[in-house]
Amino acid sequence: LFASLFLQGLADQSVCFRAAAIIFSTGPRLMFDFSQFSAGNLSGAREILESLPYIGEYTRPSTALEFVQHNLLASRNSSAPAFVLLATDGHVQDAVQLIADVSNVQSAATLYGIGFGTLNTSALGLYLPVDHI
Repeated sequence: LFASLFLQGLADQSVCFRAAAIIFSTGPRLMFDFSQFSAGNLSGAREILESLPYIGEYTRPSTALEFVQHNLLASRNSSAPAFVLLATDGHVQDAVQLIADVSNVQSAATLYGIGFGTLNTSALGLYLPVDHI
């Protein structure tokens, strides 16, 4: 719901943007990419985001961030601002790899984190600035 409202808030600001959504547990799965939805045409994106299940399995946010880096950020217009919203429970299997992947994504985009479920806030703080959580 948060991501859906977040997209709506952006659309209400009359800014031009493109959105993509990826879910991950053992591996990333692209739900929609930049070519499908844009400002002014977000109803389908909101429906997809609102229907995403919380899988509750072991998550690998580093795998998802690596996917974002190589498959989405690498092909975007580099002069346009970019941001990534990582929704996670904060439980991390490979903190060292995650910190490296966060750094790589942050070189191309502003990274924000939102926690849910049985949130491990101390783990989130290891790889995201406090004002981005």
